[in-house]
Amino acid sequence: MFESILPHHAGVVATLQQQILEGSLPHALLLAGPPFAGRLTLAYEIARVVTCRKEGEATCLCPSCRTYYRSAPTNLIFVGNREHKIRVSGALNAFKEELTKRRLNQLLFVVRAMISQYHPALEGEGVGELDQLLIQLEDLPQEEYGRGEKELRAQLKPFLAPTKRSPGLTIDMVRLLQQWSRLTSLSGEARFIVLEGVERGSIGSQNSLLKLLEEPPVATYIILISERPALLLPTILSRVQHYQLEELKGVGELTYQWANIATEELKGEAKAFLGRKLLTHRELASLCGKLDEDVLFNYFKEALIEEVRGQFKANLLSSRQSSHLVGRIEEAFAKGALYNQSNRVVVESLYYRLREE
Repeated sequence: MFESILPHHAGVVATLQQQILEGSLPHALLLAGPPFAGRLTLAYEIARVVTCRKEGEATCLCPSCRTYYRSAPTNLIFVGNREHKIRVSGALNAFKEELTKRRLNQLLFVVRAMISQYHPALEGEGVGELDQLLIQLEDLPQEEYGRGEKELRAQLKPFLAPTKRSPGLTIDMVRLLQQWSRLTSLSGEARFIVLEGVERGSIGSQNSLLKLLEEPPVATYIILISERPALLLPTILSRVQHYQLEELKGVGELTYQWANIATEELKGEAKAFLGRKLLTHRELASLCGKLDEDVLFNYFKEALIEEVRGQFKANLLSSRQSSHLVGRIEEAFAKGALYNQSNRVVVESLYYRLREE
C-alpha cells in the first residue's frame, strides 16, 4: 500500500495508510505543497488504494487498479488549471530519447492527467481519438515505440497550443460535480473529486464548494490540491484535513531539462531583474513573454528568492534588506494568485515597485 509514494513522503503516507485501514479516511482532504511535490500522484494513489478490491498493493491487478495504472479511472474527476505543456513536452522528449516501457508509462500518466480535465461530466470536449491512441500505445511492441511517439506528438499538438489562463473552479463546475457525485456507480465504488487551484476561483465558487464539503454525497471523497492553501477561504480550510508535502528534489529541474527549458537563462534573468542596471521596456516585455506558462512563472519566483539569498551570503545585502526583498516577492506573487492577475502584470508590478524603493 502506497509503495510508490512511501520513499518520498513517509510521514504523510503512514497517516493515510492508518486512516484507510481503520476506515477513518476523511471525506475532504487537502494535499498542499510546491510544484513537483507529487500531489496529483498521491491523490490518484489514494483513490486507487481505497477502491482496490484486494489489499491495495502496488502490484495489484484487480479490475479497479488496472484502470488507475492506465490513469483512466471511471470513478475519478480531476479539475485543475495546471500548465501541462512543460510536463507533457518533457515526458515526450524523455520517451523519444529513451524508448523504454518505463518512459512510456510516465508519458501516459502525464497525458492522461491532462485530458482528464475534459471529463464528459463537466461537458468537456471530446478526446476519444487521443484516448484510443493511448490505449494502443499500452500494447505497442517496443520496436514500434518510435512510430508511436511521432503519432502521439502529432495528436497532442492542439492540446499543447497556448491557451488563456484558466480562471479556476466555477459555480457551474461545482454544480456539475454535485450531479456526477450523486450518480449511482454501477460497480458500487467510491467516487473521487480532485480539485486543483480552488484558491484561484471566485468567492462564489468557493462558497458553492463549501456546501459540497459540508454535505458530501455518500461514498464521495473530495481531494483539494493547492500550492497556496492560505488563500483558501477559512471556512473551507476548517472542513478539510491538511497533509503537507515537500518538494521532490531534482524532479522539477529534470522535467525542465527534458522540456528543453533553459533554467540557467531564467536564473540569469532573475539576477538582472534584481540588479542595479535598469531594464529597458523591451527587455522587461521579453522577460514577461517567457513567463506566460505558470510553471516557468513559479520557477522565476524561486529563482528571484534564490538570487536574494545568494546576495545575502555574499554580503551584498543585509539581513534586513534580504528579508524585505523576499517579503516583497512573496507578497507580489500571492496577490497575483488572489486576484487572478496575469503573470505579466505580477512581474511588471513587482519590478516597478522594487525600483521605486
